[in-house]
Order: sequence, then structure tokens, then C-alpha cells
Amino acid sequence: MSMDCKTLLSLIYLYMDGEASAEQEATLMKHVHGCNDCRCIYEFESAFRDYLSKKLNEVAIPQQEIDSLKEKISAQIKLN
Repeated sequence: MSMDCKTLLSLIYLYMDGEASAEQEATLMKHVHGCNDCRCIYEFESAFRDYLSKKLNEVAIPQQEIDSLKEKISAQIKLN
């Protein structure tokens, strides 16, 4: 499976979300290690996600809101 830079940009988010196949992941990593431009994009996206994750963990969400969201999600799942 050959990969160009445009394909990388569409797959990078799948990979970071844990949704890329093993083949896509291997090909993506091979490309990132061989392409400086794509490596920079990958490193930026990875660092940005880490930053957002840390910031979101600093925000306290009231348990009542979490419970309400869980109920809404459960109700939607039952409807589908």
C-alpha cells in the first residue's frame, strides 16, 4: 500500500483516534519517518492532542452533568 502526503492527512486522524487498521498504521508510520513535512504535521497534531487532553482534564465537570449525558446517550442508543 503506497501512501502520498494527501492520503496521510486523511489517515492521521483515524490513527490518532485508534481507528486505523494495522496495515494503515504501519504504512502511515513508514511514510511519517521518511517525509519531513508529514512528520512535522504528525508531531504537531500529536502535541496538540496531548495539550488539549491535559487542559480538558483540568476542567471539573459536575457529576450531575455527566449523569445527564449518560442518560441522553442511553436513550438515543435505545431509539436506534
